[in-house]
Amino acid sequence: MQILFVLSGMFLGLLYNYNFIGFDFKPAVCIFAGLFMVMPTLFNLKLSDLKVATSHKILIGKNILANFLILPIIAILIGLISGDFGIAAGLFLLSVMGGGGMVMHWIRESNANTKIGFVIFGINILMLSLSFLMFKFFAILFAPFYELSNYTSDPSVNLPWFGVFLFLVLIPFLVSRFLLKFLPLIPKTIQKHRAYIGNISIFLIIFYLFGLENSKVLLEVEISLFIKTFFAIGAFYGLTFAFGKFIYNTKNDEDRAAFWHLITRYITLGLIISTFSINTYGATLILPIMMAYFIQLPLSIYYSKNYQK
Repeated sequence: MQILFVLSGMFLGLLYNYNFIGFDFKPAVCIFAGLFMVMPTLFNLKLSDLKVATSHKILIGKNILANFLILPIIAILIGLISGDFGIAAGLFLLSVMGGGGMVMHWIRESNANTKIGFVIFGINILMLSLSFLMFKFFAILFAPFYELSNYTSDPSVNLPWFGVFLFLVLIPFLVSRFLLKFLPLIPKTIQKHRAYIGNISIFLIIFYLFGLENSKVLLEVEISLFIKTFFAIGAFYGLTFAFGKFIYNTKNDEDRAAFWHLITRYITLGLIISTFSINTYGATLILPIMMAYFIQLPLSIYYSKNYQK
């Protein structure tokens, strides 16, 4: 069902883009994502749960090592094989952005530990400044490998890490505390209809992102590049999944929560950032991020239902 909402959002967004002037990016989309995709997962979280970080240092260390060293190396190698600068950059961007708005949903669906899951989610958000910095220097360091030796552009991202933390963690958390204390019927209603709220939210966000003016370049990309990107992103997720199964014991609730932060990439935020960087990396930058939906969603649905096997 979620894939249908994603496909509909992509198609209608591009259709709107083709027939009309595209949208301008507004930071309000981050607030919307935080309230309707992150906040519903926080209603069962207590402040005392955050203490679990001190007793799971190794687990958190594995998450940081994987998201900021191992997965970027995997992305770089696949990107070099692809021979396309934009595809390589899109893979690298995904590799340094673990978790995402849906990760807490999948953690809960697979009966993993939601407490440690949220702690790791918060840590990943706090480290987005490092993600942005790594993405910035990726272009400078690797442009020569793609016959772009005269590359001088600065692909800095105009989305401050604190703003992302504020919109996607702090505000949803504070609003969830307020609703639980003063308006408890609202959290109960949201929890009851969480699936519908999540699907509609995904549709609206993707429609908006694919309706952005910068996303119009997708209409000019050759079919052969779509095919190349599909194999590249498939290889990335395949190797990521295998690596996650190697370092985590997914029969353990805590390890399974950390595992989700490995195989779940922050696709929606990556899509937002890519709209700022198309002029730097080219139109193919969006392709890996767009196709990640078609790999990550089916993989997440399958694994959440069959993790015990």
